Amino acid sequence: AYLLGREDRDGAVQVMRKLWEPGCHLDDYLADYDKDDKETEEVGGGYRALCAPETRTPLIIGSILMIFQQWSGFNAVVFYGGSIFKMAGIKEADQAQLYLKTTQVVFNFVSLYLMDRAGRRTLMLAASGGMLFSLAVVGILFLLLSQGHFKEGWLMIVVLMGYVISFSIGMGPVTWLMVSELFPPHTRPLAMSIATMVNWMSAFVVTYTFSLMTVALKNFGTFWFYAGVCLVALLFTLYILPETKGLSNTQIKAVLARVRFCGGCLSSRRLSSAHPDDERTPRQDGSVAMSPLSRGDRNESMS
Repeated sequence: AYLLGREDRDGAVQVMRKLWEPGCHLDDYLADYDKDDKETEEVGGGYRALCAPETRTPLIIGSILMIFQQWSGFNAVVFYGGSIFKMAGIKEADQAQLYLKTTQVVFNFVSLYLMDRAGRRTLMLAASGGMLFSLAVVGILFLLLSQGHFKEGWLMIVVLMGYVISFSIGMGPVTWLMVSELFPPHTRPLAMSIATMVNWMSAFVVTYTFSLMTVALKNFGTFWFYAGVCLVALLFTLYILPETKGLSNTQIKAVLARVRFCGGCLSSRRLSSAHPDDERTPRQDGSVAMSPLSRGDRNESMS
């Protein structure tokens, strides 16, 4: 998108051929991009455009993803890592905190490699599941510690490193990418600003309330609360969040048009499986048929 924005179409095609699977319909993607670019010039943005259904649904989904990202407790673990390790009885708390931050940096680079290969939704599912498991185990370890049955501090370090790995390959970087891809081009700057505001407001609340929660819910209850958020995020990703890998703005718009938050939600597998062989044409039921980007995407959606 950056290269296309700079009118470097040849460079954009080279990058897409390198990242996407063989057989992807690059011409269809470029045609959709030109159509979206023209629509952006004609329609424009503004607060009124945020009320349109094509923007309202991705704005709700994007805000929910931002809330999940923060309320999964990552900033609490990073900012209060030293205190958490001390509560776990680890003497070298600062060194243990260094392990966590080093792990985050390394696996942020790993996510760059996986993002366009494994798919956004796949990474979000893996991250939510991994964080859920790690936080549940941390809660159990703190419960055992409060009862005097746990003294192995290294196990706490290993589990929290697993939590950081899960966040760094999915919930952290992929959330920002998916949210930006969900919005139509003409409302993306304003909608991203709102989603970013939701993110940082959530970050402030999570950071401020961590110490209060450890008093009210105890250490184990606090981490089980964050695990509960990850469980909700896992279910949300599984049943609602569509895959955006390799989809143009027009195709993402067609997929999101079938998401309903009231009156029932369609499975994200069904939402991403509408890839007939012909070009995008209206069906009898009013839905939109989208041309496939790759044979692999179709097989993945039908699995």
